[in-house]
Amino acid sequence: MADLSREGFQIEHHRQFIAGASVWLRLPGIEALAARAMWSNGRRLGCKFDAPLHHAVLEKLITHESR
Repeated sequence: MADLSREGFQIEHHRQFIAGASVWLRLPGIEALAARAMWSNGRRLGCKFDAPLHHAVLEKLITHESR
C-alpha cells in the first residue's frame, strides 16, 4: 500500500480497473472495506472508501503497518 487516509488509499496492482469499479480492501484484523476505483495509472490504483474510516480504525491500520 502506497498511501492510506480516512478517505481512501493507493495501491500497486496487477489488474486493470475502470474508474467507478467496486473494490474491496482486505487487511489483517478488520473486515473488508468497500471502495471505488477513482483512477488507475499503470500499476498504481487510487480508491475512495464508500464511507470514511473511523479514526480508531485508521490508527489501528497505521500502527499495524509500522511494525
